[in-house]
Amino acid sequence: MELDVETARASEGTIRFRRWVGALVGSAVVVVALLTAMESDAGRRAEQALVRASRLSLDLFGRIAASGAARSFQASGLQEALAIGATAEARTIASIDEPAVARGQRAVARVERRVSARLTETVERMTAAPGPRSGLDETTRTGITASVEELQALVLRQNEQVDTADRFGTRQERAMFALILTAIAAVLLGVAGLTGPSRAGRRALGVAAVALVAAVAWGASGLVF
Repeated sequence: MELDVETARASEGTIRFRRWVGALVGSAVVVVALLTAMESDAGRRAEQALVRASRLSLDLFGRIAASGAARSFQASGLQEALAIGATAEARTIASIDEPAVARGQRAVARVERRVSARLTETVERMTAAPGPRSGLDETTRTGITASVEELQALVLRQNEQVDTADRFGTRQERAMFALILTAIAAVLLGVAGLTGPSRAGRRALGVAAVALVAAVAWGASGLVF
């Protein structure tokens, strides 16, 4: 049976069209698999970063509360000791012009100096870092003795985790949008497969190819930013 030229061209065009449809369908399947894996991994990493940031926030709050109370007590005690010492010096200076009471004032000043020194020593001893035999757990000891530099380092680590969560959250959102574009491309490929190599079918195939390329580009942009 002989085929005319128009029938042969139509058959060849149909085969070529179906090949394009098949290739794009296969590409869409691969893209969906990659985007799904990317979305799942980004979501998992973003959640882990948020958990770490939350834990660091609790640790930071505990250390600030514990060390803040210790610092407040130390500052108040040392301030009181300095005030007593300053009073002793002022009393000594004032007694120079009062010979009648100089002896008594100097005696009081000596007592005040001893009180100031004893109070300073007591405050420093009470605010010293507790050792392992103090009965306090390690977390409490670490919180009480936390320095400003350690607190600043915790803040930086927390900010890093928040930035990490934000970055992976953005990647997850882009992967999800890319999956939507891929789904649109799949629908258009189905329409193209049903309509065949007609004008509508070719248009659907072209738009599907553009949507698939856009999905790949949008998903890949999540790996860059």
